[in-house]
Amino acid sequence: MYFLAYLRHLILANTRHGTHSPFVYRLLEEVVYTHRQIPLQERLVHYLGQDNVVVIGQEKDQLPAHLLDTATHSQILLVQGIYKSKSTRVIWGEIRRHPRVTVTIDFFFLGLAFFKTDQAPENFRIRV
Repeated sequence: MYFLAYLRHLILANTRHGTHSPFVYRLLEEVVYTHRQIPLQERLVHYLGQDNVVVIGQEKDQLPAHLLDTATHSQILLVQGIYKSKSTRVIWGEIRRHPRVTVTIDFFFLGLAFFKTDQAPENFRIRV
């Protein structure tokens, strides 16, 4: 199942050139596709600001209910292993559908959710 999910992701995902959001394109250009010797999660946390990023680990079976409702526009959720198990796939789906989440970026191995009030809702799948 995991392999099939990864294969599907590779087929459906875009690179930075298939992204029509200046914000997401800049993030991909400046962070994701540079300094590849540093793990992606470390690069993202450094770029987005450690105080702004809330990491949800793979060991969590459920999303803390208050987290999505109380997040500020400057906070970002980083969800590890979004396809590792059924529970993480469910959590990722809940995050993507939440009305306060405006932008999600699916890197397959991890996902980002933004609460940016100045951006139209959009979900991105990115090939890394």
